[in-house]
Amino acid sequence: MVIAATVGELPSRVASVAADLAARWGSVGIVVPANLTEAVADALGTAGVTFGTGARGGLADVVTLLAPPEAKGLEFDAVIVVEPSAVYDDARGGRLLYIALTRAVQELAIVHAEPLPVELRA
Repeated sequence: MVIAATVGELPSRVASVAADLAARWGSVGIVVPANLTEAVADALGTAGVTFGTGARGGLADVVTLLAPPEAKGLEFDAVIVVEPSAVYDDARGGRLLYIALTRAVQELAIVHAEPLPVELRA
C-alpha cells in the first residue's frame, strides 16, 4: 500500500499504519531516514505504540524503528518504508532503497510526503 501524506502529518500517519500492522502481524519494521527518526519516534509514543530501535530494544518489541542500513539482512512480517525519496537520495541511493523495500515477508506499506522516486511511480 502506498499512502501519501503532507509533511506535517507524515509522522502521525506512520504511527497509525504501524498500530494497524502491529495488531495484525508479529513483527513490524519501520525503515525511516535519519532526518525523520525523532519525529516518527515521537508520533509512535504519542499513539501508544511501543517500539524498539536498532540501538534500543532491537527486535524485542513487535515494532522496530530502523535506519535503512540497519534493516539489511532482517525480515519482518510487515514493513513501513518512510519517505523513500529521502532513502534513495542517500549516497548509497538505490541500494538502500532496495534493502528497505525487500524486508517485508507479508505486507509492505510506503508512507511519503515527497514525490516518490521515479522507479516507484506506476
